[in-house]
Amino acid sequence: MNKQEILSRLQDSHHEFINYLSSLDDRAFMHSYQNEKWTAGQQADHIYRSLMPVHLILKFPKWTIKQLLGNANRPSKTYDELVEKYYYKLENRTGTPPKFFTPKEINASIKPIVFAKVQNNLNKICTSINDFDEKELDEFILPHPLLGKVTLREMLYFMILHVEHHQKITQRNLSDFK
Repeated sequence: MNKQEILSRLQDSHHEFINYLSSLDDRAFMHSYQNEKWTAGQQADHIYRSLMPVHLILKFPKWTIKQLLGNANRPSKTYDELVEKYYYKLENRTGTPPKFFTPKEINASIKPIVFAKVQNNLNKICTSINDFDEKELDEFILPHPLLGKVTLREMLYFMILHVEHHQKITQRNLSDFK
């Protein structure tokens, strides 16, 4: 995917996620599948928390990002290759994710606030990405807690995959909800 296709898909996938969660009534939004899975609100908070570090890194000047994180020493994976790697790592992970990414309890009364925070971070990321050219998407690297070092292009691919993954989980967890 080129940059414009990535940005379009990134925005579309997050809008679809927010629209889906917005359509849930308060009971469904607060429902925890088998009292052990994240609620829809917690899924939204997790997406917000996963966007935040990318947004913060991209606020730095490019030279600072390169100085802090270095340059890629390999070509970017394709979207499909990244998807395959993510699910492999997810299935074979040991330990728990960093606590920062664990969502808080989200009450249905603050749905609009959580959705606005997701949208705000996404907008800032997309605006920042407009300052990078195609070549730079493959040169800059970012840390990922599960995937290790990924190129900026791969991180954008991940953000698409990640929000779609959590929407599917939420839909599955609510499939039997009445």
